[in-house]
Amino acid sequence: MASSPSVLVIDEMEAFLADREMGSGHHRVEEVAEFLRRIPEAVKNDVLIIAMTNRIEMIDPAIQRRGRFDHVIKVDFASEVEVQSLLDKLLSSLPKESDVDSKPLAKELAGRPLSDVSFVVREGARLAARSGREKLDQSSLLSALDASPAREYEGGDSKRRIGFV
Repeated sequence: MASSPSVLVIDEMEAFLADREMGSGHHRVEEVAEFLRRIPEAVKNDVLIIAMTNRIEMIDPAIQRRGRFDHVIKVDFASEVEVQSLLDKLLSSLPKESDVDSKPLAKELAGRPLSDVSFVVREGARLAARSGREKLDQSSLLSALDASPAREYEGGDSKRRIGFV
């Protein structure tokens, strides 16, 4: 094949590889079956398939069987230390008041998508500018944090906070 090796990236794979038992008709069954039939052909033609989801519980069990995807890699949400590092990096280039403290923000944003972290910094800067401030302040960042509500996600017996979807 002229274009091999190739990489096929599937984002939000639950959109077309959702569990067939969950319903939504005959088309879903055929889509999953066709995808499963195409995996050996892709391997034969040196096509690496990378599929991503943040809703693994929705993926059809047939897709998850051994031999379909060789590796399942869980990339979890950032820890408090990782969030604080990103906050410090994002805040370093902004004019800010001396009261800006990333620690309480990092504590609240840990376990959420990193897009929430950048949202809080951008929204905080926007709120500060809108109120006539020339520098970013802690109250604007906290207001921005309040504007990025986490929601609860039921995952077995535990609840996990996740940000915007």
